[in-house]
Amino acid sequence: MNRMVISDFMDFKNEVVKNIVSYLPAEYEGAVVELKEVVKNNDQRLTGIVVKKEDSNIAPNIYLEGFFRDHENGKAFEDVMRDIAALRVEHEISNIDVSYITDYEACRGKVVPRLVNADMNEELLSERPHRIIEDLAVIYALDMNEGMSIPISEQMMGAWGMDEEKLHTDAIENLPRILPAKLSSIGEVLRAMMPLDEFSEMRAEMFPVDDTFYVLSNKRNVYGAAALLDKNMMNEIIEKLGEGFFILPSSVHEVLIIPDKNCIQVKDLKNMVREVNATTVSEEDKLSDSIYRYSAENGLARVEVNERVA
Repeated sequence: MNRMVISDFMDFKNEVVKNIVSYLPAEYEGAVVELKEVVKNNDQRLTGIVVKKEDSNIAPNIYLEGFFRDHENGKAFEDVMRDIAALRVEHEISNIDVSYITDYEACRGKVVPRLVNADMNEELLSERPHRIIEDLAVIYALDMNEGMSIPISEQMMGAWGMDEEKLHTDAIENLPRILPAKLSSIGEVLRAMMPLDEFSEMRAEMFPVDDTFYVLSNKRNVYGAAALLDKNMMNEIIEKLGEGFFILPSSVHEVLIIPDKNCIQVKDLKNMVREVNATTVSEEDKLSDSIYRYSAENGLARVEVNERVA
């Protein structure tokens, strides 16, 4: 039996739409299936498939680019379809009353900030309320139940009769409650990645808790770079390390905190960030090639390349 091989993404998308219901359980019979193009972070355009059951008012958007790459790399189309179907079933969402979204007072406790690159998001920022901090932009989303979020658009803000200043104030107030910041030494991060077994003592010796740099994110490790906007957390870091630390943007999900010691050259740190962004971080997750400092008085500030620390 010949296996279907599809070399064009357009054809792949169409075949997925045409066949997906046949790979899903019987309860999905009659579901509405559609493709949806979404502008994601760093103006990355992704194509998602939405499979909405007849009795549902909401459904997840499953992006197809990664599945197409799997098929290009040799995975049978039928197996790819099973993967898409399994992901859709795994992310089944109960009906949500979204009518309250038209009422800002009902939504204000769910507003959270996200930190993204300003220059790389020209298209996205044209439709989103935002503010600029150095080469970064603060945007906003509604943090919903079941891990879902809804980006806040200019249209939504206008319908609420709100302005960006009010959104920002509420988002910053909500941030530590909804997405509390988490600071971990690199030793703690590496130890957590290793299995808990009889080598636990050896792990403690190999990766001590007190280490040369730290990872700052949030409890979900999603859009955790926004923890930089949590003044209480940043003040705690100042108390721990002093104001001389560097901030390296690992991704939109986390940043690295580097204590100011051991004769660090800014040029070397910046080159390291650029190399990691170019070779390791996905286009959608990139935050910036810059490095930063933070002070209680001035907040986040970009560091010039010619600065030297001794």
